[in-house]
Amino acid sequence: MSAISITHKIALKPNNKHITYFKKAFGCARLAYNWGLAKWKESYQLGIKANHLQLKKEFNALKKSQFNFVYEVTKYATQQPFIHLNLAFNKFLGI
Repeated sequence: MSAISITHKIALKPNNKHITYFKKAFGCARLAYNWGLAKWKESYQLGIKANHLQLKKEFNALKKSQFNFVYEVTKYATQQPFIHLNLAFNKFLGI
């Protein structure tokens, strides 16, 4: 017996304000991921086991002084990359 799939195709039609917001959010996510990746690699080379929660705390402390622009987007844009980074390193290390 075959299964029937029902799908919905949704097209986003963002205006200029939304496009600008999306670009800011994606840029902040990319910044957080790249910053976390650099710190994680640094810890890995020193033989220290990095923790994504600790990295997130460090990033949040820097956010107030160096990366003040990330407050213009949702907080999840800078939180989720650390979770993805943790999953990537756990798979890399075979945990």
